[in-house]
Amino acid sequence: MNEKVNVGLVGAGRWGPNVIGAINRLGHGQVAKVADPSHQALQRLADRFPSISTSESAEHLIEDSDIDAIAVCTPVETHTSLVRAALLAGKHVFVEKPFGQDYEECSKLCKLAKERRLQIVVGHVFLFNESILHLKDIIQSGDLGEILHLEAHRSNLGPVRKDVNAVWDLTSHDLSIFDFLLDQFPNEVSCLGSCQLDSKNEDTAYTTFKYKNGILAHA
Repeated sequence: MNEKVNVGLVGAGRWGPNVIGAINRLGHGQVAKVADPSHQALQRLADRFPSISTSESAEHLIEDSDIDAIAVCTPVETHTSLVRAALLAGKHVFVEKPFGQDYEECSKLCKLAKERRLQIVVGHVFLFNESILHLKDIIQSGDLGEILHLEAHRSNLGPVRKDVNAVWDLTSHDLSIFDFLLDQFPNEVSCLGSCQLDSKNEDTAYTTFKYKNGILAHA
């Protein structure tokens, strides 16, 4: 199929324009329509991307027969409901990380996607970073020997989010990198966090993951 995939994006906030640019640069798809309940956000996006049509209804966007796939770039608490709606409408889905905050619900959505032969892609962008890919090659070559421990430190904290804590927002990146480099998932997790700037969400956190053969990873 030579035609480009028409993508509908839900969420015209801070990260939405970045996803639009990334999809359009790939060349295989194009963001054709964006939905957001904020008229002001849609206007800012329309000024930047005048060829994209807009809507204040995510439901109408998802049900649009001209849209082939949905990109979800909304607050985390809305992710799973929007992903479910997109799958039920027969659309492939890209969803920003974290996928959701409930393991059982995310598992059900993966099962639903498989049943309907649809794809869910979660935006773990570091898995496409050239440095991470090169590090993976070095590990697989055996030049580093046996991997015993991994450590991740963040020097660029970015904006402090109010919808999720630092673990959901930032450590999810580190975990995706650890899993990718080791080709496995952790079997034990421990975490200690503290609320310094927000009384509801931990903005400081230290997390340790234990993998098979005793490998530890800390973020």
